[in-house]
Order: sequence, then C-alpha cells, then structure tokens
Amino acid sequence: MKIKKINLKFKSINKVFNSFNKVKRYKFQHKLFDSSWSNIISREILITKNAVAILPYDRVKNKVILIKQFRLGAILSNYNPFQIEIIAGLVEKSDKDLKSAVIREAQEEAGIEVKYKKIQPIRDVLNSSGSTNESTSIFFCECTFKKIKKIKGNLNEDENIKVLELSPRKAFELLFKKKIHSVNTIIALEWFKDYLKSN
Repeated sequence: MKIKKINLKFKSINKVFNSFNKVKRYKFQHKLFDSSWSNIISREILITKNAVAILPYDRVKNKVILIKQFRLGAILSNYNPFQIEIIAGLVEKSDKDLKSAVIREAQEEAGIEVKYKKIQPIRDVLNSSGSTNESTSIFFCECTFKKIKKIKGNLNEDENIKVLELSPRKAFELLFKKKIHSVNTIIALEWFKDYLKSN
C-alpha cells in the first residue's frame, strides 16, 4: 500500500556513495502516533532500481524452474553462498513495463520464453525498508519449457546461473527442509501451493 500523504520533514539529503547502487544519508522528522514530531533522525539508505521476480510452471511437464547462483550477501550472513531462488532481476530503463522486465529476465537467467498475457501477479514486497528503497514485484506464469540449458546468465553482468527444472513436490521439499532462504522465493512457492489446489 502506498501512502499519498504523510507528515514528513526532510532536513537534508546527501549522497554518501554513488556507483552501481547509491547510498544517501537522510536527516528527517516524522509525525509520531501521538501527533507530536520525532527527533531529527539520520539514516543511510541504499538507493537502487526496483526488481521483478517470476516463478514459471509447465503444467504438461509438471515442473517449475528455480535457479541457483552465488550470493555474496548470503555467505556474509553465514549461509551457503549458492542460493536457490526464483528468476529475478532489476527493472531497466529499456523495459516497457514490469512484465517486459520479467520476460527479459526469464530469457537471460533460464533461457525460457514467457508470454506477456499469461503473466500474473502474486504480490509486491518491500525487501528491507529500513535500509533500502528496493521493492520486488513477484509474478507467476504458466509456460512451456523447451530444451533447458543447465547453465545460463548474462555474461555482461558476470552471471553464472544453474537452471533447476524441478517437480513442485521437489521444490516444496526444498522449502520444507529450509534449503531456500530467499523471501521472494518462499512467498512464490507458498502462493503456488494454493494455486495447485485450486487449479
């Protein structure tokens, strides 16, 4: 839910770091629940593009596509750096809309074609709103998996992605055994359980 108006006063906004991502330092006040004003608060926020993610499903094969790739943040948090996730990526200026970004990412990361009209939304999520402005729009699509290449990724972005073609049962097993840590993936697979029951 987006709030159209909120009692918020920015005292200053300064760039701290400017590269692939940006970090800005905000000094601000906001109205408290008792209608008084907070102290001046200082926070550094990672400013990045918004993201899309998709869980593709081939009903004929009864398979979903998940991917595995190296994630530095995982190992820095003492997790296995090779994380199992749904297809995801940042929205680029060249993308016409979110669904166009989904189509591009599905091709880049898994070599599969998803049809624009068959893409359906699951939900939008804030990834870590205390430290970044990034949000992710999670989607689902029924499609046909042709010959799947085991290794994919955008070489220009140093991606090295292992493509996993799994039965829903195997995907849910990975979820149950806590082999999946990506919030977007957990949300998508939990939604998919209900989808299968109703379809």
